[in-house]
Amino acid sequence: MAVSEIHIRRLSYGDPELNVGRGLRARAQKDGSVSWIFMKHMKGRTSPVRVKLGAYPDMVMDEAEEKAKKYRQLIIDGIHPHDYEMERRKDRELIVAEQEARAITLRSLLEDYEKSREIYSKGDAPRTMKDRRNAITSVFEEWLDKPIQDITKKTIENKIYEWSSQRGSKGQALKTIRYLSAMMNYAKRMDIIPENPCEILKGRQSIGGRRDVREFLEIEESVDLLAHISNLINVGLNKEFLKAPYNLSPKEITPIRLMMFEAIALELLTGLRKREVLGLCWEDVHLNDPDGEDHFKFIKSKQQEAMGVPITKPMRAIFKRRLEDRKNDYVFPSPKKVNAPIDNERGAMDTLNKLMPTLKSAPKIGSQVLRKTFATTAYSLGYSLEQIGLFTGHTSAIANTKVATQAYVTRQAESHRSGFETINFALMGDVPDEFLLQAIPQDGEDEFGEYDEYDEYVEEDGN
Repeated sequence: MAVSEIHIRRLSYGDPELNVGRGLRARAQKDGSVSWIFMKHMKGRTSPVRVKLGAYPDMVMDEAEEKAKKYRQLIIDGIHPHDYEMERRKDRELIVAEQEARAITLRSLLEDYEKSREIYSKGDAPRTMKDRRNAITSVFEEWLDKPIQDITKKTIENKIYEWSSQRGSKGQALKTIRYLSAMMNYAKRMDIIPENPCEILKGRQSIGGRRDVREFLEIEESVDLLAHISNLINVGLNKEFLKAPYNLSPKEITPIRLMMFEAIALELLTGLRKREVLGLCWEDVHLNDPDGEDHFKFIKSKQQEAMGVPITKPMRAIFKRRLEDRKNDYVFPSPKKVNAPIDNERGAMDTLNKLMPTLKSAPKIGSQVLRKTFATTAYSLGYSLEQIGLFTGHTSAIANTKVATQAYVTRQAESHRSGFETINFALMGDVPDEFLLQAIPQDGEDEFGEYDEYDEYVEEDGN
């Protein structure tokens, strides 16, 4: 008897499976639907292959018979229907993934990248976000609404050539490529693109313009720097710098300039960014803590998070001198603005570079060099890159850094006290006989495994 859909509709739950023919069967379910089942023996298997094709009435009999015919031929060819459907599903997923990836434009990637950094507590300072947006939207203006998959290595090379030769702004192009590279690495991690097109710049100094992360002061140079600063801020000695062989001008030892020298010393002793040091407020400096846990708090300029730093003996002398000459709410007050800090210490840096014109491992003294000197010295003393990141505020020790309490800041500072004291004394020349200054690996590889975060923070910080 030929089976029709009338027979299918009459099936009730508990009835035997209805043999429709050529391996196709129908079985009633509790919910009133009927499952289409296909069965057939397959070479190499002891039990027959049994797979569900669909359910009636969503799949009518003609559709079930057509699918059973396809599965029948697959089994004859030695292909299990489950394997066939899995491959088809993978193919569909690839197509969907490609379509979704094609929908990701440079503009949308920029937005997703910034959201990601905020979610994982790596939010950038407003200045960094503004600079990144301005750089990407100006250099890659014509690419903003195009798929990022279309940005190739050739695109990158052409863009550098265009901005270098035609617009005379190679520096802007290279800075933008560094921002773009970080965004493309994010896209690669999210499986949006197979590779980062900016990797073409790796190992190509002439094109990449990558700053050398190995720029730092040798120990004897940091000792000389701190000695010069100590003598310059001593009003009983600094007049000697007006004479040969130094021949400084009186403008270079004014009270404002002396304050700048102390800010520079604090940058070296803490490894903090220039704007983090210059923006210190007296309300966040705890010099006479009842428990002996003298420390100061600052807001990390890139993540806008609170962090505590222990006040070591060399730092204490700086803070005490500044407190005696307190002018407003800031440790390093501006002489021109009302209740504001100084903007920079550039003039004092220029003076120190006159006194130390030739350095072994850096072109000149600057805020970045001081930060790298702190990190390099710490690394050479055996501190891990993770510890150095915590010391300098590059990484955070807690998940929700936005709500760091004063108690946490104090504990954080105290937990780092031993490390800061050891590094500070090393910068002043108190190092073991066997001490050897080692540059942090440029490719981010060391005995702890791959680590490229140090490169990231010295590349993006600026002054």
